[in-house]
Amino acid sequence: MKTIIGIDPGIKGAMAWIDRYGARVFDLPVLGNYIDGNRICRLCKHMPTKLVVWLELAQTMPGQGIASAFNYGRTYQAILTALEIAGCVIHEVRPAVWKKAMGLNAKKADARELAIKLFPHLREELKWKKDHDRAEALLIAEYGRRQP
Repeated sequence: MKTIIGIDPGIKGAMAWIDRYGARVFDLPVLGNYIDGNRICRLCKHMPTKLVVWLELAQTMPGQGIASAFNYGRTYQAILTALEIAGCVIHEVRPAVWKKAMGLNAKKADARELAIKLFPHLREELKWKKDHDRAEALLIAEYGRRQP
């Protein structure tokens, strides 16, 4: 059995796991204003099953400043490096691809609603508007689980 991980990257991003025991979701670990790549690596290295990661591909947004784009890229690379060191199988997926496959548009609220529908036991972790990153991580993991 393999474990599917979905990651919505960013300093306020989230990570979701789907395995034979069900699904779990949590915020990405941070140290101050930086992603804690060491902690991500340790989490992944100690899993007893093969880890297949679906990571939302980083992209800049229209109107995003240079400093913001640089920081987002640095965060993305820290996550990617930690996963590579841990020996994970990594798939990068564009937001438009996984959202279309899951029947979503760009509305964050729709992602939360779908995640609650698919994972009702995680309703408490998804109850606030700010929890859209957790919802997206779960849906990215579910997208990955559905891939052949």
